[in-house]
Amino acid sequence: MKQVIMAACAATLSIASAHAQIHGDTIKVGILNDQSGVYAMNGGAGSVIAARLAAEDFGGAINGKPIFILQADDQNKPEVGISIARQWFDRDGVLAIGDLVPSPVPLGVEDVVRQNHKIALISEAENLSSERRQRGVGRCIGG
Repeated sequence: MKQVIMAACAATLSIASAHAQIHGDTIKVGILNDQSGVYAMNGGAGSVIAARLAAEDFGGAINGKPIFILQADDQNKPEVGISIARQWFDRDGVLAIGDLVPSPVPLGVEDVVRQNHKIALISEAENLSSERRQRGVGRCIGG
């Protein structure tokens, strides 16, 4: 699982580096997952560590801009995840959110991602229904 997270983070960083409009002095990627509840064993704090290791493996910077990994516990509640995503995009300048697991949280967060023209990575996509896959859940979502 950690290898998948590291690969997803590396992909996010690659996408971010290819994106022509990186603003600010840092490249921020948020890890938004359940860190204290039923899904904590699937990612939790380990996903944050994996993301930080991926950023280090990527060289710690893109075009001279340092990579910063944020973390938050969505508590497996859509309203909490949506609020965090909005704050990260509107106030904190996050470019991408990673490690969303199949739960009600990504269903709300994906709309915020699309509205802000950002990127989200949802883990464990094979568990998603075909209807959700067609809507863009279960893969890299970009606005």
